Amino acid sequence: MGYNFWIVLMLVLPGLASLIGAIQGYKHEKLRNALHLLVYVVVFGIVVWLYKPVSQGEIIVFVPNLMGTGLMLKLDMLRYVFLWLTAFIWPLAMIFSTQYLIRHNHRNRYYSLYMLTYFSTIGMFLSENILNLFTFFELMSIASYFLVIHDEDEYAHRAGVSYVAMAIAGGLMVLLGILLAYNFADTLIISEMDLKEASQVTRIAIGSLILVGFGIKASLFPLHVWLPKAYTAAPMPATIILSAVLAKTGVFGIILTLHYLLDGEPILSYAILILGMMTILVGGVLAMYQRNVKRILAYSSMSQMGYILVGIALIEILGSHGGLAVYGTLFHIVNHGIVKTLLFIGAGVIYIALHELSINVIYGFGRVKHFLKALFLFGALAVAGLPGLNGYASKTMIHEALLEAAHEFPGPLFSVLDILFYLGSAMTVAYMLKFFVAVFIEKNDAYYGQHRHLVKWPVLLPMSILSAAIVILGVKPDWVYAPLSQAAEILGASGEVHPHLFAGEALRASGIIFVLGFLLYATFIRIYLRRTVDGHAVYVNPSNSFFRLEEDLMIPLFRMIFRGMTIFFRFFDQWLIRLGAFVGDSIQKLANVKPSQLVEVNNAKLSDAGTHLIESLENASSGKFAAPLIEKGDAVIGKLSTDRLSEPLHRSGEALSHLAESSAQKGHKIKEEGETTVRKAVYRANFNISTVTYSIFLFGAILVLSFIFIFLNSALVKY
Repeated sequence: MGYNFWIVLMLVLPGLASLIGAIQGYKHEKLRNALHLLVYVVVFGIVVWLYKPVSQGEIIVFVPNLMGTGLMLKLDMLRYVFLWLTAFIWPLAMIFSTQYLIRHNHRNRYYSLYMLTYFSTIGMFLSENILNLFTFFELMSIASYFLVIHDEDEYAHRAGVSYVAMAIAGGLMVLLGILLAYNFADTLIISEMDLKEASQVTRIAIGSLILVGFGIKASLFPLHVWLPKAYTAAPMPATIILSAVLAKTGVFGIILTLHYLLDGEPILSYAILILGMMTILVGGVLAMYQRNVKRILAYSSMSQMGYILVGIALIEILGSHGGLAVYGTLFHIVNHGIVKTLLFIGAGVIYIALHELSINVIYGFGRVKHFLKALFLFGALAVAGLPGLNGYASKTMIHEALLEAAHEFPGPLFSVLDILFYLGSAMTVAYMLKFFVAVFIEKNDAYYGQHRHLVKWPVLLPMSILSAAIVILGVKPDWVYAPLSQAAEILGASGEVHPHLFAGEALRASGIIFVLGFLLYATFIRIYLRRTVDGHAVYVNPSNSFFRLEEDLMIPLFRMIFRGMTIFFRFFDQWLIRLGAFVGDSIQKLANVKPSQLVEVNNAKLSDAGTHLIESLENASSGKFAAPLIEKGDAVIGKLSTDRLSEPLHRSGEALSHLAESSAQKGHKIKEEGETTVRKAVYRANFNISTVTYSIFLFGAILVLSFIFIFLNSALVKY
């Protein structure tokens, strides 16, 4: 069997497992879990086994007669990075699910949708046909929506509305961009699509549509409004894949769009660079304010996605010199997925025990739980960027790429971005310190000696594997240089890169970041965000009263747009009615008579014509025409003194009389047919007028419904 079979099998197995597991799970829950876990492990084994053939060249699979245009799959080293992360994280999250969801309802539905989301995510990362990619992207959004609302409480449904509204808006933008791009590229093959023939304005317009659509999933500021609610509402294993994997689908789409479709369009690349830096800062600031552990980690994920977006922009800005940016970006994609999975599992352990995640309630919970504390510490330090752990390696590469861009393009922009990079990284240190100190350092006698046997094997195994990966990738980052080098060549950069991760300058930068982070924690967090209430220190969150993008801007804006469109279409409908009336009157005037009069006039004319014809024929039949002929016949007969001609002429007269009677009958029939024809003509005229009018009305109604569908998903989020 060739490699094509194994690539198709990676897609087929999860799809079948989702269906079979849904049926089997109603009777044998453990059997379903075993089946799903087996599929996850087998797919991961296939991914690992395919590394060698993929390193020798891309693998392309085409299955005709599927999904309309055929199913085209491709596996190269760029896609392999995303595929490996998906296949690595999902089984670990699945193992954790077996303990976390033990007391939850609707587990069978959850596991089936979990597998369906896995299937669609793999399909998206493998798709080389852009319509295939979009289909899997939308299927993933729909399946993950049901994971977000799994608990079915009021907050979960509100979060689900926000999530699905943004997902629909993003999907519509991506689809519109794809359709417009196809008009210029005339192909659906991603690696062959480009907009070189389009003007720059057109490229920017089309690219903006697609980038905004994927940017929503990637938590790009200011499109991140769904993130904190969805992450908080979803069950912890679902939150893990939202952060560690599904956010990367947006990143994947942005990479393909910028590189292939837009060929590194400078304006959009710089826009992603600036927005990516804003994502780092906004996510970091909001994470420092939060008191709920999930919301801290949610905004932390947003901030870390900002580093990835900055790296993507640097890849296109630096072009062939962007090898270091490729290394740092793809490495941070993997590292972020690993670290966030570890941290969310740790938070899930706390929630299993206490059913609470506010640090004002759970403070001191992990003080004497040393094993949990140690595993959590690995994740916190990796996110902060401690040298020797994986987060430090990838962040340092991105920072060095930023410095390289500052050298290539001298000016104030990259100097300012470098300062902001330090500030954003210091915020990461500060909010992770806040979280770790509150939960694992502060004293709380209420939890002393409790929950000693909390960490069971479904928690211990995933956290141990993830912690080991954090250390190994941090100490030996050169193990991943080979695949990253090939990915860099795919993206048009030089694969020959030699990062100096432990050089004096890199270590000094890390030291500065940690010092700034400690200062932020000691001053801003400990002094400004900490209050003493009833003799006990608690954290406050002033950001609850801050300007909120969704509630204070987006929802009011879309409501205003909806009301404006309502008023507009109200006048538009009235105008259409008047236009229809005007068209009808114009047709009537062109006929110079009203339809009813037209019927009467034509009836009268036909009646007169028929009457005249009948009179003529009656005259003929009465003998006025036949008698002279008979007399002439008799005269001729008399002259000829013979009877040979009289008989034929007599018969001719009789025949003419019969002809007159027949003509009279035909005259009456013509009259009746004339009246019927006139009635039909008038009816058709009236029908055509009505059809035009109703067609215009129907078109207006379709426009109204289209605008409602696009805008109201966000405008009615609160409801």
